[in-house]
Amino acid sequence: MKKDNVVINILDKRQIIDRNFGDKLNKKIVLESDSNLKYLVISSWSIVDLDFSSSWDWAKLEVYGIFFSKNKEEIVWNISINLKNNWSNANVYLLSLMGDDAIIKVKWNIDIQKWIKWVSWYLLEENIILWENIKVNTLPMLNVSSNDVSAWHGAKIQKLDSEKLFYMMSKWLSDKKSKQITIKWYIDYILEKFNIWESEKNEIENLILDYLL
Repeated sequence: MKKDNVVINILDKRQIIDRNFGDKLNKKIVLESDSNLKYLVISSWSIVDLDFSSSWDWAKLEVYGIFFSKNKEEIVWNISINLKNNWSNANVYLLSLMGDDAIIKVKWNIDIQKWIKWVSWYLLEENIILWENIKVNTLPMLNVSSNDVSAWHGAKIQKLDSEKLFYMMSKWLSDKKSKQITIKWYIDYILEKFNIWESEKNEIENLILDYLL
């Protein structure tokens, strides 16, 4: 399938939100000088191929992903980021919410070209386990050729905080309601970084919660 090519123009500041369910998303985004992009993908039961590159100095990229899976509905993410010029930075945060029999595969390919300076990036994967029998496969490929780079990568796999759930249930909240509140906190952390209507935010939250719980 041909990639959906998007060029973020000089001095352009914008946000892009994609929703992808049960389909394949292919997108290539090129950031030009002084570009500032916040990009979010919300997906389930799908294949997502994202290719980002900076072609000029001072490009700034923030990538967020919310993906959720259960009942062996596989999610595959392939993310490529190529930083070619000075003073560029890329920050990536992926949140996976895993129900029973969730299958999630993530492959990173980060390239920082030789001789460029003052480049930074960080990557964080946060995997939240809601039930049992989950499968997570992460393959980071970090190709750093420059010596003047600030970089950080981390991955977490954890269950919902049992103490917080117990506290909420002690206040007469049901088990389901307590889990909904906790999961919404993770989702809101990402959505609050984007300029969206409250109604759209509620729609996204309800979509995810109805699916998982």
